[in-house]
Amino acid sequence: MPEPAWIEIVPEEKASGKLKRAYEKVRADHGQNLNIARASSLWPELIEAQEREYSLFSKTKTYLDDDIKDLIGALVAQVNHSEYYSNYYRSSLIERGWTDEKVTHILQDIKSTHLDSKGRAFLVFADKLTRHPQSMSSSDINELRSAGIDDRGILEVAALASYHNYLVRVANALGVEDD
Repeated sequence: MPEPAWIEIVPEEKASGKLKRAYEKVRADHGQNLNIARASSLWPELIEAQEREYSLFSKTKTYLDDDIKDLIGALVAQVNHSEYYSNYYRSSLIERGWTDEKVTHILQDIKSTHLDSKGRAFLVFADKLTRHPQSMSSSDINELRSAGIDDRGILEVAALASYHNYLVRVANALGVEDD
């Protein structure tokens, strides 16, 4: 079995204090201790922050539904070539009844008719923010508004896509392997 990351990790059996509590929170939230948490084990406060963000974006009822949240995560992972997060978000969608073929189709064609106009607008925005963040403009916001998305939804999709980009980049930088 490969190491969970390219840097030193603290195994669960050697964790104590703040790190042990952080590992326990990850296990409670995800059903297992994730390799991304192990990769952050030298900085338990980072794990705690990541779990707070996970709860905010994934466990809280917000403007975006769970399917769109996970599609955005899968899209960002795909664009950034993160097998770790691509598998994570695809698995979440499949657990809720999506087929792998449908997810693949949508990610290959983010303007897919499998989504309503809001879903398409969210993915187009997240895709541009991921690929070309420097080229974002007020016209991107207007496209979201044209799809019926209010400013709260716009703030959420911008924060969520940015959050996923952050996670993917940390996982890629540290060589985090699939759990």
